[in-house]
Amino acid sequence: MKNITLVYWLCMISSCLTITGCYKDLGNYDYEVLNKFALSNLSQQIVVQGDTLRLNPTLEEDIPDSTRFDYKWTFELNREQIAKMSLDSNAIIIGRKKELLYVIPINIPADTYILKAEAVDRNTGIRKFTTTSVQITVRYQRGYMLLEETDQGGDISLVVNKGLVYRHVFSENNEGKYLPTPLNRLLTANALMDRRNKKILFVSAAGFNKELDEQSFRVIRDINDIFIAPYGKPLVPMYLEALSNRTLYSAFVWDNGLISNVVTGSTNVLAATYDYPLAGDYKLAPFLAHFGGRGFIGFDEKNGRFLSFDNWRSTSGITMSTFLNVPTTVFDINNIKKKMIYGSNIFQDRYFVGLFKDVSGRLSMYELDFTDIRNKGAQPIRTYTIDLTKVPHIDKASCFTASYLLPFLYYAVDNTLYLFDVHNHKADPIYSFQPGERITTLEWANKEGTRQIAISTYNGSEGKFYVFLPSGSGSLELPAQIQEGGFGKIIHTHIKFSSASPNPRG
Repeated sequence: MKNITLVYWLCMISSCLTITGCYKDLGNYDYEVLNKFALSNLSQQIVVQGDTLRLNPTLEEDIPDSTRFDYKWTFELNREQIAKMSLDSNAIIIGRKKELLYVIPINIPADTYILKAEAVDRNTGIRKFTTTSVQITVRYQRGYMLLEETDQGGDISLVVNKGLVYRHVFSENNEGKYLPTPLNRLLTANALMDRRNKKILFVSAAGFNKELDEQSFRVIRDINDIFIAPYGKPLVPMYLEALSNRTLYSAFVWDNGLISNVVTGSTNVLAATYDYPLAGDYKLAPFLAHFGGRGFIGFDEKNGRFLSFDNWRSTSGITMSTFLNVPTTVFDINNIKKKMIYGSNIFQDRYFVGLFKDVSGRLSMYELDFTDIRNKGAQPIRTYTIDLTKVPHIDKASCFTASYLLPFLYYAVDNTLYLFDVHNHKADPIYSFQPGERITTLEWANKEGTRQIAISTYNGSEGKFYVFLPSGSGSLELPAQIQEGGFGKIIHTHIKFSSASPNPRG
């Protein structure tokens, strides 16, 4: 029985094959000819927010018929960019035609993005794409910020390079409103254009202490709103200093003389957090220096002593301590009954110098030596008193700045710039501006990896701004790299977020 069944099924299969084999191929199939194609020729782009990104890739086809393609342009986002813009998608569609014309909106943050151009053959469904990188910058991303008094009120201008100046960026971006006078200063942290860190910018003027959007200079909030809950008495920022290069840690000194911690993000979180001021029996002068990227040094004017603030990276909070048992001390480091009028690191973070004035107006300078940070940490290995007898007119100086490369200070008297060799206890004039052109600000800066000295002057009617390169001996290389005029009286300058900065000084 089983054999009969098997024979039956074999016969049926054979019959089916025979029948189908008899059909004639009529040759009436609708074949689709494949059109091989590719996109290419996209170059890397740099574009400013508000400007138009223009691209037109090359389309290579076996059979020219460009009408059969659909196009799509997208920014392909990484996790940090998705989080920064609070998006649910990993791509932003910015175009649907072969030629891209896209105005970069301000809600796409400055960063480097992967741009993808895709073409789809509607007849076959075949897709081809090519990519390139697009760096989006803000119009006010880099340069020197100038805090200036104008006839209308306080304002901010930005000097990018020679011949490229954005004037009145504060008033133009805040509905024509000006800053109240007198002006105090600009305060920033994180000079590095590094997407890991949150960039913060503040301005302080008469009764006006605000956080600004660092890309647009728009007012964000009152500075006292940066804390999680109200602190109590409103605070005025006097100084802001970064701990070291590429750091997440900075510190405020407030008008009550207290210090507080700022953490400006991490590798995963792009946000700034602000600790309440550290309570204690002290009142700091508005100057800070740092040592080895570990902590800060300040002068307690209330008790006449130097203080160190350590454990900055610790979650348990910063600690304050005095300097004890300092060898070869030539002055009492814990009993200086004078007012600090300037303090800074010099020669990288190896030394800290402080210039003091007593009640009679006499000046003194003291230096703390931190050249053995590796073994001594925050403890200076010795101290010095700097003889000022060969430092002419320093008692008449209107402003100071310190060299990061050498043990030098620069100071200004009227229209003349002096170079002060701290370790050799002498100073000499190195440059004079035109008579009547009084120096109002000095800043040592690192712009795009190049050390520069920025100087502002005022002749009673016009403010001018100059940028010089320092020579290996500390003098100025001539002519000036930048020379711009037409400003009001410049009260304070600060370089804005350069690509490399050893110490963004406040």
